[in-house]
Amino acid sequence: MKILFIANFFPRHAETFILEQVNSLIESGNDVQVLVLVSGEEDAFGERSLRNGVPERMIDGTVFGRPLSRRIGPTIRGGVRALGRHPNILNIMRHGRRSLRGQLASVLDQVGPLGRFDVIYTVFGPAGITAEALRDSGLCEGPIVSNFLGYDVTREVRLNGSGQYQRLFRKAALLLPNSEHLRRRMLDIGAPAD
Repeated sequence: MKILFIANFFPRHAETFILEQVNSLIESGNDVQVLVLVSGEEDAFGERSLRNGVPERMIDGTVFGRPLSRRIGPTIRGGVRALGRHPNILNIMRHGRRSLRGQLASVLDQVGPLGRFDVIYTVFGPAGITAEALRDSGLCEGPIVSNFLGYDVTREVRLNGSGQYQRLFRKAALLLPNSEHLRRRMLDIGAPAD
């Protein structure tokens, strides 16, 4: 199975469960790539991750997480490139701040189209929003599975509202809350019951 993980921070000492998932999938014979949107902690790789070649499976999309002042060039180049084949990258009404801030355009410039995957798996809701925007813009293809783990349906909703998740809720193949409490919160903000 060809799997694209999308992680906002990768790897991190505080999120070893993500490395565990990646390692287990690789060891099960899956072709796993990890799109990293914000730099993590390189010393978080253990022997198992190094043995499995996890660092070589990473796609550097960290331009996404840089301030606009540090990604002006990639944003402009990606925006020009988007005009031809990926105009949805620039659609602020569809993708909000990810388009407005040029984050999607800068990813297009840095990594280009990612291709087709059997599963696009995201850890935390904000990465799911990004995955849906990348897929909608034609930068990747495949069903989205988005795992919700806590802050993404508590603090993130308090700060940015529940509207941010509505497209993801409609378009994802599977939404995975890690507890019954989070499932109820997700239902309250518009997630489908199924």
